[in-house]
Amino acid sequence: MRPARISIITILVLIWGGCTTPVPKINRQTQDVGIIFERFVNVKGNRFGEFTITTGLEHPVWLAGYNLQSPAYEIEFLGEEWRGPLSLWRACGTGIDLRELSPNASARFTVPIERYKSRPKQMRIGVTCWPEKSYRKDLAKVYWSDVVNANR
Repeated sequence: MRPARISIITILVLIWGGCTTPVPKINRQTQDVGIIFERFVNVKGNRFGEFTITTGLEHPVWLAGYNLQSPAYEIEFLGEEWRGPLSLWRACGTGIDLRELSPNASARFTVPIERYKSRPKQMRIGVTCWPEKSYRKDLAKVYWSDVVNANR
């Protein structure tokens, strides 16, 4: 193929691929940060999912939140493709700051699990992390949990 055709094909693949988010293939042994679903819990009569964020890195990572047990997170729902994300920051932005997750550390947090009739049953939780205490978008990376069946 000529270089012009390769560029056009590459652009079309990027555009087409950018319209949907594939189901992630997570390898826990090579992933920098893991978002792990632990179990469903009942908090004051409401159903929550309990997750652990963990890192095996030699340096800290930073995430936005009120504290490590209350990070800012996103939820995506899986129909034929991932839909969302819905950004959820608990109540309001007051008190949100970058929080340090130390090297080789973990923190547990809960996410309200609401069974929307219009939403698919499959969902995942994402937490954005930075390698330094900075909100620079070019350094940010969203780490996603494995798929969780919200209706089980």
